[in-house]
Amino acid sequence: MELAESAAVGGGLIQRNPCRIKGAGITKSAERPVLTVEEVFAVADAIEGRYRAMVLLAALTGMRFGELAALQRRGVDLGGRFVQVRRAQAGPQSGKLEVKAPKSEAGVRTVSFPASPVPEIKEHMRIFGEDGRAGLLFVNPKGGRLRRNNFHHTWTTAIEGAGLKGVHFHDFQHTGTAWPPPGAPPRGS
Repeated sequence: MELAESAAVGGGLIQRNPCRIKGAGITKSAERPVLTVEEVFAVADAIEGRYRAMVLLAALTGMRFGELAALQRRGVDLGGRFVQVRRAQAGPQSGKLEVKAPKSEAGVRTVSFPASPVPEIKEHMRIFGEDGRAGLLFVNPKGGRLRRNNFHHTWTTAIEGAGLKGVHFHDFQHTGTAWPPPGAPPRGS
């Protein structure tokens, strides 16, 4: 069909193909879901205890997995209820984890969260987090860095336990940006 079209346009028989539709043939990904408060807590209840605070922070702040995996104690202010995002963990094709600045300047930011998860985050830091100001907030059961591929089974088990389907950890980024900021009235009010 394209050959005939090219010949007709090229031969001056027609100026352009009237059947061409801008954007036709381009596949768009389905929009990712924004989880409800109930769904977030269902996931938090279903996931291993060491990851509950991570689920809550991800949903409330929109932080990415790599940012949470690189989050140190000194980046969390429970009194002020904010997290400073200054580092992100990436697992390039080499398989060796790298900790570096976020992808863009906009990725370096301070994100606030409401008071409700503060007791859980505090308890998480006491039980599961590494010691010292530079200690990581979230580590795997053996005390090492979190890796996406090792976290995958934990995640899928929690999603199934929460009765959800097709939810990715990345969906918390959309959830965190869709919810109203802490202290703000619900959107539309």
